[in-house]
Amino acid sequence: MRLYQFFILTTSLTWSMAVGQVGSLSELENTVKSLQSSGEWSMEKGAKLAAVNGEILKIVTADTLKSSEDFMTAARLVQYDRGGLSECRLRYELTLTAMALGNDEAARAIASSWDQFLMSTGRRQHFGTQKALEGLQADKYKVQAPVTCVQTVLLNPEEARKLVKNLEGNDELRRLVEEDQKVRQGDWSKLTQEQLIAISREDDARRARLRSMLADIKIMTAQDYQDAALIMQHGCWWDDFALAHELALCATLLDPAIGRQLAALSYDRMLEYGGYLQRVGTQYHGRTLAEVDSVGFNDTMRKALGRKPLGEVEKVLGSGP
Repeated sequence: MRLYQFFILTTSLTWSMAVGQVGSLSELENTVKSLQSSGEWSMEKGAKLAAVNGEILKIVTADTLKSSEDFMTAARLVQYDRGGLSECRLRYELTLTAMALGNDEAARAIASSWDQFLMSTGRRQHFGTQKALEGLQADKYKVQAPVTCVQTVLLNPEEARKLVKNLEGNDELRRLVEEDQKVRQGDWSKLTQEQLIAISREDDARRARLRSMLADIKIMTAQDYQDAALIMQHGCWWDDFALAHELALCATLLDPAIGRQLAALSYDRMLEYGGYLQRVGTQYHGRTLAEVDSVGFNDTMRKALGRKPLGEVEKVLGSGP
């Protein structure tokens, strides 16, 4: 270990012990503001700021964040300059929770936080909120834009809520989701291989039709976003589930009562298909609940997304919690 690395490590550990005495989120916020306004950068200052995320994790673990303002303040305090997965995920999940609880600042910040999270997984940002420094790593910041109806809501939720008033639902989309749900009402364990293949092909066709429809739609009702998300939720790879999640975010922004549960489901499924552990606790492997990574994710956050506390979730389907 080099000298400067040792200095940062020891300073960070010492500061972490000191910051651990902070009794409230507001005191941690004041500490961060003081550090950020204290002049030029130094290794000591950088180490102290780096330790802040650990303190936020402690606050989340202690389950002391309750209001949408609490979660948004915590999200704002997350230090994510390195663009690592753990800090960008932490910031996104805190912002998502605040948004689900109706926080207006979180609604405006969700697209940026989502872009940061996507980039932390090695994927393209979707909304162009992250900018490269002049002449540096421009390719890294290229945008893989989502469909227009997602951009309409996530980039300007306040205006989207005005546009959606008195908007009628999409009949074809409702028919597609009814077909999607009809084939899922029976006992799949009794289906033959040929029947399962047929269902998979029908799912593929529905998603293809849905993508074609979404390309021509500027905005939909909250229920339409929810229905579209449900169809994409039955996809087969990361991009399907990421789109399902974005559609569910739109539904949540327009009507939290409609969209938030599917935001949780699609997020967990996307993480699993990306090689990560789920966070909320919605996905099963067969009949067994898949492993859940709860570090920095608590039951208040699950409740905000319309889900049960993890201790009340069935570990094996049909067996009770």
